[in-house]
Amino acid sequence: MSRTIDGAGVKRQHGSVLVYCLGLLVILSLSVGYSYNASRISSEKTRLQNTADAASYSVAAVEARDLNFKAYTNRAMVANQVALA
Repeated sequence: MSRTIDGAGVKRQHGSVLVYCLGLLVILSLSVGYSYNASRISSEKTRLQNTADAASYSVAAVEARDLNFKAYTNRAMVANQVALA
């Protein structure tokens, strides 16, 4: 950053804005990277939660079918015992 004096006696600085622009560029690139990373983490967590929900629903549906089958079987066995009595 050199200072020169022009013909009118005014001091001028060359390149002083470049430092501020580079600092702003670094901060901007870091914030964009952080935002991108946060969105990827959020979407991954959402996908994993949906997968866990689907798996638990599937297990619950299979368990419900099994319990319904056992209930129908018990009812048929009771009806058979009543018919024999």
